[in-house]
Amino acid sequence: MDSKLTLSFNRDVVTKAKKYAADHNISLSRLIEHLLIQVTSGDYKSLED
Repeated sequence: MDSKLTLSFNRDVVTKAKKYAADHNISLSRLIEHLLIQVTSGDYKSLED
């Protein structure tokens, strides 16, 4: 089941993220979901990785 989430980001970050998502033919929501899956997985160590 999908849930809505409201987030706030720096405008430049949003612009770059939208371009990255478009260049990779994925939605921005899917990109954010993927990143959240990565950081909440047991293998993730820190934000610097």
